Amino acid sequence: VFSNIDMMDGPTYAKMRKDANMPAYVNNTADESDNVNTDWQDLFYQTGSVQSHDIGVSGGNKNGAYTFGVGYYDDKGILPLEGYTRLSLRASLDQEIGKFVRIGFTSNSNYNVTKGRSSGGMYQVLQMTPLIDPYNADGTWKRTVDMPADRGAWVYTRDIIEANRERMLSQTKGFGSYNSIYGEVKAPGIEGLKYRINVGL
Repeated sequence: VFSNIDMMDGPTYAKMRKDANMPAYVNNTADESDNVNTDWQDLFYQTGSVQSHDIGVSGGNKNGAYTFGVGYYDDKGILPLEGYTRLSLRASLDQEIGKFVRIGFTSNSNYNVTKGRSSGGMYQVLQMTPLIDPYNADGTWKRTVDMPADRGAWVYTRDIIEANRERMLSQTKGFGSYNSIYGEVKAPGIEGLKYRINVGL
């Protein structure tokens, strides 16, 4: 993560609550302790990565030319389960047949998957108090915790979200294909006169 949102650490947050002297916040809940300093953003963010690969070939001669390429792009976001993947295919052909006919086509197609979560976002993470230990005594993750203004708040970390991938993953898939074909015929004996037809698919 290039920059975490600046939040209070445990000691600073505990002092602020005591200085504010608000009845609902003076006493810690059963899940809070002034000796705890949890960085919820650190437990939530994951290491993001981006990779992009393209392979292409091309060739031709005096009568025509062709190109063909495949591309792969993958963006793994810094938030759990979020990402974007795209596979693309492109091709073109321009070919002369005899002295009077020329044909060709272009094709661009792509398939993409956008991943997200059905629940458990930044709002839930940023509202968590740093005075809460996210672990049970046996080292397992707590599922809910009590905060002064939110009893039974769900705990969201990247490990918890990953463990519930099948339930929390939200995916959107898309496919697009843009193609055109053309044919061209020259009129024999008439310089510069030709007929061309283009079809888009």
